[in-house]
Amino acid sequence: MSALSTTPKTFICNKTIIINLIKQDLVNWKMINSLQKMQIQADDYQLDIASVIFEIMNLNDLENVDEIFEKYVEMSKPILKARASQSNRKIDLLASKIYDYLQSVNE
Repeated sequence: MSALSTTPKTFICNKTIIINLIKQDLVNWKMINSLQKMQIQADDYQLDIASVIFEIMNLNDLENVDEIFEKYVEMSKPILKARASQSNRKIDLLASKIYDYLQSVNE
């Protein structure tokens, strides 16, 4: 029986993880918007995933973080017009585009 390693594992935040978080944020935003269109108060269901994304990408320390966040929101808006039949593909493309933007401002 081998001994368990006591060396702490380093978390590597890779592109796939961040894109998946962005996709979840887009889905959450679309759901919240749909509920609000049905006159359901849904603000309490906002997961605030963007703040997690910004934290793990170290964007919060940038001087223009508010501007970057505004652009993130603006880039996310097309998801609100996506129909259910096309939303998976649209979410994938949109999440990749948003990731590329965030990565470019972080270089």
